[in-house]
Amino acid sequence: MSQSVVLVATIVADSRARAFVERALIAALDAVRRIAALVDDGTLISTMTSRIASINANHLKQAHARIEQGGARGKNVLEGF
Repeated sequence: MSQSVVLVATIVADSRARAFVERALIAALDAVRRIAALVDDGTLISTMTSRIASINANHLKQAHARIEQGGARGKNVLEGF
């Protein structure tokens, strides 16, 4: 299973606020790395049960139908934006 995280920050502030935000982003990245390691070693298990790639109208209808029918357990991931 592939993993990805995107952290985006735009900092418009004085230097003290910028330093605070930068430290917070570094801490968040560290937390994401620790979580990824737990997923990799099997300690944490994803709740994803289906993956629907290449977003298009048909795939969106399929995903919505699963939810409406009550057949969706865990996470249904739509990929390919």
